[in-house]
This record gives sequence, C-alpha cells and structure tokens, in this order.
Amino acid sequence: LEENPDYWCPHQFNNQMNPFMHEGTTGPEIWRQAKKKVDYFICGIGTGGTVAGVGRYLKEQNPNVKIIAVEPSESRTHVGAVHTPHDIIGLGPGVKSKFIDDLDPGRPFEEGPRGYIDEFQHANSEQSIEWARNITMQEGIMVGPSSGAVMKVAVEVASRPEAKGKTIVLVLSSHGIRYTAHPMWEGVKAESIMALPSVPDMSPEPLLKWPLDRNTPADIQEVTTEIHAAAIVSYKGAGGIITAGVDSTLGGTQSRSRRTSIESSREGGGGDSIDFSFPLTP
Repeated sequence: LEENPDYWCPHQFNNQMNPFMHEGTTGPEIWRQAKKKVDYFICGIGTGGTVAGVGRYLKEQNPNVKIIAVEPSESRTHVGAVHTPHDIIGLGPGVKSKFIDDLDPGRPFEEGPRGYIDEFQHANSEQSIEWARNITMQEGIMVGPSSGAVMKVAVEVASRPEAKGKTIVLVLSSHGIRYTAHPMWEGVKAESIMALPSVPDMSPEPLLKWPLDRNTPADIQEVTTEIHAAAIVSYKGAGGIITAGVDSTLGGTQSRSRRTSIESSREGGGGDSIDFSFPLTP
C-alpha cells in the first residue's frame, strides 16, 4: 500500500464499517422480506461482520429472535477450542472475530451465549461438503462448503420441537462457481471426464466426429445410436475416428426410416463404412 497509493485495503477483520453496513442494509432487507417475522437467524463466522451486524438489528426488532453463529468443528475458536485445518473455505480462518469479541469485551471465549449471539454451532468438513452437494443437486442452488455448514445447522435447528412453525433465516454466503477447484467436486469432475473424454469436432460435416481410443475398423465392437432431429445423441463403441451423417431420403409408405452412415477411418485416410437404419418416430 505504501508503494501504491491508489490501492485500498478494506481491513475487513477490523473495519467497523463491516458490521455497521450489515446492520444498516442486510438486516433491514431480511426483516422486510420475511414480513417482520424472524424467529431464528443462522450465519457462518468468517470475519464475523454479518452475524454481528444482522444479529444486532434483528434483536432490536424482535428480542426473542435466536441468533446462531456457525463455525467449523475443526476450528471452534469462539468457544475456546484450538484451530485445526479444515476444508470449509470462508469460515474458521483461525483467528477470533473482533466484532464478536466486542459483544463482551475482555470475557474469555467459551461455550454459551455471547452478547446477542445465543448459540455457537458447528459442522465438520465432511458434513459441510455433503450438505453443499445436497443443496446443489436437489435444490438447484449451487453453493460452497460454508453454505453447506450453515444448512446442516439449520436443518438441525428446524428439527427441534420448539422450532415447529417458526421462521428460520440463514445466509448462503457465496455461489458454488467459486469452488470448482475444491475437492468437493472431484467425483463430479471424474464422472464428467469419463462421459466426455475429449472435445468433439462439431463442424457441420459430418454431423459428429469423435476420436476414440483405438484406430482400426476391426476394433468396433458395438455402436448404439439414437437419432433425434438428425443428430446422434448417444453411442457405445471403440474404433479410430467415428463419424456420422444422416440420410433422410430413404423410406416408404410401409416402412419409414433414416439411414445413418457410421464410418471408422484409420489415421492417414481410408476406412470402411457401416449403414444402419432406424425407424422414424411418428
């Protein structure tokens, strides 16, 4: 910063504008959209600014609202535990939040409420990743592990008998597109590589050209195709370069069909072709 006077550092872990802005904007937005009915507010602790700012605003509107802060099971520093490594990016940075400390200055961090935060709950890395995947795949909301941690706690809170019929608000803090390199998606990426081993040549002629792992026509063992709108959408087989084109001129009044020419060509040119006919869907 000394060398670049045009640069600016937000100091988000110490800047009081962090919780102040959440108190003045995020809190009122939640209160308005929830139609002034919030019984539980659940939020992860990164800098602590969101839970501190929103928590203060909601307590002023409804003193009975329960404010619940979430941190990694591996890094429960706000209840006095020791920080250890975890996979929940965005939560549990390993330092105590100044904004949460300020709720009861000088008091040791320990189990129990602190200021207007009623509970400190937690989720471990495995649980957080599992819940992030659940939200993404079942609800169509792509999120990361920090949101998974908050959702895990929210589900547990919603299961409490006293929470029946209550309004629970939680913060899913960031879009999952930020976490495509995270280990949580290793299984999905491995599956996609199996399904799409190499990028197809989508030039207009032929309709489909796909390099496979062997390069002689004799290697073709099975080809299963399904034709929709003159395009092959699935196949199974092995061979050099398989290309497909559709001839829709064949057919008759008794038997209407399309012919698909499957050509397996060797490197360097040449090759054999096999014709298949498929019934047209009426």
